[in-house]
Amino acid sequence: MRANKEADDENNLVTPTSLALSLAPPRAPPHDTAHRLFLLSQNPRKQQHKQKQHKHRHEEEENHHDDNVPCPRYKIKLQKSRKMLQKLSKHKNVLRDLPHPHLPVGPELADRITRKIGTSLPLATQNKLRDDGYFRSIADTLVTVSVPSMAVTNPGAVVKYLGLEDCRTNIRYGKHRMQQMHLYEPPSLKENRGGRRRFHRGLLFFVHGGAWGSGLPWMYRLVALPFLEIGMSVVVVGYRTYPDANVDGQISDLELAASDLSRRRPDLWQRPTPPPPSNAAATNTNTTTTTTNNDDDEWLGVCLMGHSSGAHIALLMLVDRMTSKLDHLTTSTTTTATTNESIRMDFDSFVGLSGPYTISHHFDYEAARGVEELSPMKPACGHSRSHFDFYSPAIRFSNYLTTTTTTTPTTTPSCISPCNGMLLVHGIEDSTVPFTATAEAAMRLRLCGITSCEELYVAKTGHQDAILHIMLGGR
Repeated sequence: MRANKEADDENNLVTPTSLALSLAPPRAPPHDTAHRLFLLSQNPRKQQHKQKQHKHRHEEEENHHDDNVPCPRYKIKLQKSRKMLQKLSKHKNVLRDLPHPHLPVGPELADRITRKIGTSLPLATQNKLRDDGYFRSIADTLVTVSVPSMAVTNPGAVVKYLGLEDCRTNIRYGKHRMQQMHLYEPPSLKENRGGRRRFHRGLLFFVHGGAWGSGLPWMYRLVALPFLEIGMSVVVVGYRTYPDANVDGQISDLELAASDLSRRRPDLWQRPTPPPPSNAAATNTNTTTTTTNNDDDEWLGVCLMGHSSGAHIALLMLVDRMTSKLDHLTTSTTTTATTNESIRMDFDSFVGLSGPYTISHHFDYEAARGVEELSPMKPACGHSRSHFDFYSPAIRFSNYLTTTTTTTPTTTPSCISPCNGMLLVHGIEDSTVPFTATAEAAMRLRLCGITSCEELYVAKTGHQDAILHIMLGGR
């Protein structure tokens, strides 16, 4: 009985942390506002000294208000809210009966630290750190410095990391130093039992994260390990990060890497052709059937996977491919498009790990943490709310469908989906990118007709834990 209770607690998605994250901005009022104090059943009288500073200004605005001129709706709401709070502030006991059950009283320690940094550093300094590449240098240095501590806590991972060096191949697909990818292939495709040939089973195309402004392929080498064990090859793609490229440039790098790899190694992403059966196997139908249906030789396809900002730009690349395919199907250039796409690497599945797919909402979340001007997301995604929506994959595809009039019933998104299946994974206690980002994106994609989109939420898992589970073999 006790073991069953512990198992239920381990898989429980409803925790105080997950409930607090579900109410993170913009889904709840910001900290230190009168509205939030009211929801938290705190006495707004603590803010009276602030209200007194603006009392005369408010009274002056109300006295000079002309009754013949209609008052904006938001001003009417603010006036009603202020009067209500002033009445409630006189009755402390009333507020005690109205507590919000899940809203946190204040920001967590990590958020308090980042908010302190955001308010202490001048705006020009924050932008300089971001736009001159210092953010990238600091972030990459912190990861490099943390490697020794990881070696102490996970000595087995260090041995595996060094062992992967023998099956690594560096491929440069552009002139920039970041335009390179690390290819890992299974060290042997031979089985000991009878020396039977084991077929190549597929390819993982992995896009690392780093807040659009940091990250290098070597940091994610251990991602390849579980996929190599099942006979898949893995390519960890490096791309230009901000300030060397914005989101458009990063998507272009992914397409360029995929095109270069498909040209160099078509055997990695194309289903292998089984060799003809030998004379002995040809005379024995049972042996032939066993070889054909062996699970070890099952083709797993080409999987596109991304973590954090890497999941965001990878999904944007798929949306661009989908809209391009829709455009080609409704024009007279179908033959030309088919010829050009025949040499392009197609993806059979997509896995997104802890991705911030709705940029405008994530900007509000970063603003609550005090890092919106230090994070490369704002300049990489275009600075404005309209650009934030344009660089949000699900919103971009939804807007495309609503503004394009050439789509016909025979070219629905479900029948031209860029991959056969989509899986969005998120840690339920992710304080860097809240799990609601995955929930919103999945809902929008399904409303657009992508019925193959599934969600998976992992209990007691943070932002980095989602990728570390893969790199280190689980919890």
